[in-house]
Amino acid sequence: MGALRFIIALAFVVLLVTFGVKNMDPVPVGFYGLPSRNFPLFFLLLGAFSLGALAIWLFSVAEKFRLQWRLRREQSQLRALQGRVREMEERSLVPVPVEDEDVREPHPRENRPAVP
Repeated sequence: MGALRFIIALAFVVLLVTFGVKNMDPVPVGFYGLPSRNFPLFFLLLGAFSLGALAIWLFSVAEKFRLQWRLRREQSQLRALQGRVREMEERSLVPVPVEDEDVREPHPRENRPAVP
């Protein structure tokens, strides 16, 4: 998998360099009344791409932190509810059977092949 990533990254760099070499023509850039300056088109496109990538990365980091916080909160709630279940089982006089769906035996009808 690492070799495939390297090959894809190398191809991307080669394409980026060839694009940059072909697009080094100066382009005038003005911003709201400021004097315009000439910049190579490649650098303007690279800057715009980099700013977009940075914005996406910042949003993804914020979403990751939000999801981690939510996971910790829900794990805490799960532990509290499991504790309450244990307390109720200890106070109960009748044992409560616990059936886990992953462990239960399949129903006999579920094992039969389909009839054409």
